[in-house]
Amino acid sequence: MKCLKKIVEILFNIINFGLIFIIVVVLYNLIQIKVLNRPYTSFLGYTTFEVGSGSMEPTISEKDLVVVKLGADIKNNDIVTYESNTIYITHRVLNIQGDYIITKGDANNTNDKPINKTSVIGKVVKIIPNFGIWRAVLTTPKVMISVIITCILFVIGFSCGKKQLKKCIDFAISRKDIIEEFEDEEDEKKN
Repeated sequence: MKCLKKIVEILFNIINFGLIFIIVVVLYNLIQIKVLNRPYTSFLGYTTFEVGSGSMEPTISEKDLVVVKLGADIKNNDIVTYESNTIYITHRVLNIQGDYIITKGDANNTNDKPINKTSVIGKVVKIIPNFGIWRAVLTTPKVMISVIITCILFVIGFSCGKKQLKKCIDFAISRKDIIEEFEDEEDEKKN
């Protein structure tokens, strides 16, 4: 029992640390966007974007998250994110001609218009598949409430002493007997 309680305690500490880390990152991002009026966030020289179209299929799908290294050296065949008329586009570099870059989405038939190197936000260094779907699920109020209630019930369940836990188990067993008696009576009525 002590071992189980210790494991649950360690698990809750990890979850708490993760939640605190997420809250700090979210607050940091909100400050950058809302207070400092930046168009996107920067965290240790990296930023993220959720892909909004399938123009880079099969390499990058819609709803994937791309991690972009800001100001990275760009070469042919790199995937970059750039700004075009306040829209962020993630496409592959086909050719670099002086201060201009020619890009194209892997699933597109034609090249993009040449863009200035200054429009490039950075180079894609990591693709996280289906992140947008998970974000949508996890930010759904019903899911968030269910997770919070489950965590609270686990804390209450494992913070009980041995005597309280035995009482809870005995109570549950006694209720099980009542339910079984009720089911037996219902079966007799049917016959």
